Amino acid sequence: KFEGSCHFELVQIMQPGEEQRIQQIVRLLDEIHEECENEDVPTDFIPEIDCGSANNGILKCCVRNIETLWKFAMFAEPFHTCFKLTYKCVFNSDTQTSTEWNEKCIFIGNVDNDGTFFLLLPSRLECYDFVFTLEANNLRTQQWMTRSTQHTVRVPSFVIDMQYEVNERVEFRAYGEHHPRQAQIVEVLDDNQYRLQYEELEEEDDDDDDND
Repeated sequence: KFEGSCHFELVQIMQPGEEQRIQQIVRLLDEIHEECENEDVPTDFIPEIDCGSANNGILKCCVRNIETLWKFAMFAEPFHTCFKLTYKCVFNSDTQTSTEWNEKCIFIGNVDNDGTFFLLLPSRLECYDFVFTLEANNLRTQQWMTRSTQHTVRVPSFVIDMQYEVNERVEFRAYGEHHPRQAQIVEVLDDNQYRLQYEELEEEDDDDDDND
């Protein structure tokens, strides 16, 4: 029989000298953070954008001067807003029928270190123009900086044969295979032909497994 109350306390046991090492690391991080806060960063940032073709409804964009922007994003988290995309779709070049301007936030986690990010565009029966600008967020002041110049990308109809580019990733089926596999285009050939690079799957011999 157990009577009375019982109190447990969780105690963290440190090895000799471990507490001093932790304090040194904390002080070092504080110094790095203070240096970054005092660093002379630009007061404005204008994205310089390179755009690829919108094959398969996927548009690859790259901010060439992204290194300057990362100075604003020191110690930022992947879910923090990095860019604001302002866009519209122009469906008919004759009548200039278009949608209203819309806005979409792009998070830091969606942008690669080299400034590359991808936009998934709607596929339509008719070709249309995707028009957009990009603004960067100053994570220190939480204010939008100067927007980029306006870009226009032609989005082809989904019934038109797609023209792929080098380094694009595609799915294909080798002769005699039923399931597609992933590959990367390494060379564009004539007559809509491509040279692909992919991983070759090797099958293990069941007999060898039984003998092991």
